[in-house]
Amino acid sequence: MIATRICATLCLGMVMALVSLGVPPLFAGSAKKPVANRNLQLKNVTHNKMLFAQAASSTRDGVYTSNQAQQGKTLYDKQCATCHGATLQGAGQIVPLAGDDFMANWTGKSLADLYTTTQTTMPTSQPGSLKPEETTQLLAYILSTNKFPAGKTELPKELDNLKAIHIDKPQP
Repeated sequence: MIATRICATLCLGMVMALVSLGVPPLFAGSAKKPVANRNLQLKNVTHNKMLFAQAASSTRDGVYTSNQAQQGKTLYDKQCATCHGATLQGAGQIVPLAGDDFMANWTGKSLADLYTTTQTTMPTSQPGSLKPEETTQLLAYILSTNKFPAGKTELPKELDNLKAIHIDKPQP
């Protein structure tokens, strides 16, 4: 019963994500001609992103794209590596952004927690100066460095959507 609910939730999340991208849903007997059910079309894109975030509720679920992580690496190299190091390991008072210490500090928290901390305290020379898109790019890079899988949908910039994504230890 629980497995059925999880599967239904994931399927609904995928359908909603596809609809938000403009792909009309296909219904039984309509494989040759897509039929869009106007009652299912969503008008609120933020709502669609929230459904995605709820369906992919763990950092293990591919919640960022490889491109987003690459953009984050470029930004990290320019603004963060001086303090946190090229490998995100930190040193002394500088907290690590990768590895066992990072996971010990963040496992069980949400990406919204990490986003808020990053957004309000970094960079130390100008706290709060990162744009929301830059912050999510940095988070994507941090996730990729910590061996979390990339997916096909970008990490959302909206804090409410990030609250639904929990940081779990990556699978070996």
